[in-house]
Amino acid sequence: MSFDLLFCRRADQPQLTAEEVEQAMAKLPHVEALPDEHSRGPGYMYANPDTGVYCFFTLRAEPEEDEPVAEGESCDVRSTPLRFSLNYVRPSFFAAEAMPLAVQLAEELELLICDLSGDPPEVGGEACRYSADELIKRWEPGNVFGVRYGCRDIPDFPTHCPRERLEYYWQYGSHSQALKQLYDEPYIIVPAMAVHRPREGGDGVLLFAWADMYPSVLPEADYVMIRRARPRLGGLLKREEVGVMSLEELRRIVGTYLKARAQPVPHLLYEEREPPRELTEALLEAPLMEQEAYEGVPIDEVVDVRPE
Repeated sequence: MSFDLLFCRRADQPQLTAEEVEQAMAKLPHVEALPDEHSRGPGYMYANPDTGVYCFFTLRAEPEEDEPVAEGESCDVRSTPLRFSLNYVRPSFFAAEAMPLAVQLAEELELLICDLSGDPPEVGGEACRYSADELIKRWEPGNVFGVRYGCRDIPDFPTHCPRERLEYYWQYGSHSQALKQLYDEPYIIVPAMAVHRPREGGDGVLLFAWADMYPSVLPEADYVMIRRARPRLGGLLKREEVGVMSLEELRRIVGTYLKARAQPVPHLLYEEREPPRELTEALLEAPLMEQEAYEGVPIDEVVDVRPE
């Protein structure tokens, strides 16, 4: 299931060419060309590795049988081969990141946009003028329908996670490169964050890993996967332990050694290169949940619409 847009061009303008599209696509970030599929023409995929958002642009030689063709003497616009597609059953931030790309491409190529999900599809005149916010609003009902009715027979799919938590996930991912530049010298780890599902059931949670108390950014997640080394045999050997702790409990333990930062996205900062002995001992004695209590979930299998 997907939300599809058709790009149109005014009848008094020249036909859209593949070369124009290629040049415009080169100006968008995180875009790569895809091979022709089923003779439907070349395509492009936008995929942001920091947020997990992806969508598709395709060039089709011929319109689909159920697609409107905006042509004719009575119509002031005509369809182009260019299409945009964003799947349903996705977090809301997928639309928030992808729709501005469609609008940016339309502006770059002097195109108008037709929403193919309309009933009936709207083509021509002012109906082809959409802002990113308007496109997001048009995508949302289909996403809700897909979550609540399109996935009923699929066990454990999708995973629900509160919208405000997924919004933070998106903001943190969107600013991860800025954080890496900010803390590049001295070097401080900027960990990735992921959605995990409790194996016993319940909403998805945000989780990241922190190993060996290394200087690190600590995102405002729900849980932290801790990797610690417990001394054995008089300190000659160490036994590695891995488990999960709530961020709230970690803040209680680490406390004064954490610095709160608001920019470019709210986070905590731990800078101690030589952890104080009392802090090391406190973390060694802190109880951990088994890491198997949670399982990772791909971000495109997570939603902020609660299934009913």
